[in-house]
Amino acid sequence: MTFEVRRFRESELEQAWELDRQAFNVPLSRRESFFGKSEADRIIGAFREDRAAAQVQVLPLVQNFGGQFVKSGGVSSVVVAPEYRGQGLASTVMRAALESMREGGDAISSLYPANLRLYRGVGWELGGSYAIRQIHSRHLMLLDRANSGDVRRAEPADLPAIRECYRRIALGAPGMHDGESLWWELENEFSKYYVYVAQEASGEVRGALVYEQLSDP
Repeated sequence: MTFEVRRFRESELEQAWELDRQAFNVPLSRRESFFGKSEADRIIGAFREDRAAAQVQVLPLVQNFGGQFVKSGGVSSVVVAPEYRGQGLASTVMRAALESMREGGDAISSLYPANLRLYRGVGWELGGSYAIRQIHSRHLMLLDRANSGDVRRAEPADLPAIRECYRRIALGAPGMHDGESLWWELENEFSKYYVYVAQEASGEVRGALVYEQLSDP
């Protein structure tokens, strides 16, 4: 079976969304966010008769390595349609994505490996860990209390200061993103979150907390 490997066209983004939604059980409420963040020419696909059979999206990231921010390709949305699995299409689009990243000047690439065999087979290796920790909100009461006036509810106008605070921390932690690719949702859906900042007496933001309240599934 022959497939055409190429970048998606703008008119084909709906296909990318449908593949992503099917593979990762993405709720329909995330559709607007997907289209807001996705660029057709950064999605590599394998097509059969102009229907997408597989895809990988490369996010334009900047990460701290060696104490400086460098261009990085963030691998996302690696999907093969169920009817085309087992034919090596995932490896095919991943190799094409690597070539695209090299052409674009990315110094490194990162991803969260759901399948070690696939990603090791095309050149990636484990380089760190991503941990999720859950705590009961009542345990936050055990933390030292801030001095009066140090913590306040943030406003959209605080976002530049929060960004700068984040970047200072990111430069001290290898592998962290510079944050520029992470602000789309916060800037465009600020009211969805609870955002707080901790300030020095000078007014400099030295910490921030962003969270949302979710219902049990």
